[in-house]
Amino acid sequence: MQLMTPMARHQAGVTLIEMMIALVVGLIVTGAVLALVVSIMQSNNETIQATRLTQELRSLADIMTLEMRRARGLTDPLANVGMGGAAASECDIAPVASATCLRVGYRCDAAAGTGQFRTFTFSNGDLLLGTSTTAPVACGTGSALNSDELVLDSVVMTGGADGSVNVAMSGHLSTDNASTQRTLTRTIWPRSAAVTP
Repeated sequence: MQLMTPMARHQAGVTLIEMMIALVVGLIVTGAVLALVVSIMQSNNETIQATRLTQELRSLADIMTLEMRRARGLTDPLANVGMGGAAASECDIAPVASATCLRVGYRCDAAAGTGQFRTFTFSNGDLLLGTSTTAPVACGTGSALNSDELVLDSVVMTGGADGSVNVAMSGHLSTDNASTQRTLTRTIWPRSAAVTP
């Protein structure tokens, strides 16, 4: 019978205690890595939602900006030289007293009674756009400009003393339950508008 030397015993394997310690250390490292991955994924998801929300708000502001910059652009500007604001007052930008409705008109032809009339209204979480070619559109009518993913919390449109229009929009994504909320403000200077606050 052959006896095992201390060196041979050491090479035979690991003990149960050593294996259990190695497993615990491995589980701790694996748990830390998984926690880091989950944290990164949550942060990435929040960033994507915030970016989507900002893009939605900017799109709405861009549409409003394009329409307002055309305000009071007359069909025949040379025929209206020297007429001041009387040439086509229905084409002036006119924020309504509640500041949740704004009327815009351009390409107005007072003789024909035609033009391009737009009304922006904040109503029930949507920004509505009403359009007409014959007269200003009533507040509260029109189609929603924002997608179903965006819920607007507030839209305030006010006229500035310098002829500008200040627009402040605040909203959140419908899938986000308002945990990510953004506010966008923009000052718009119409090309040739008279603003009445």
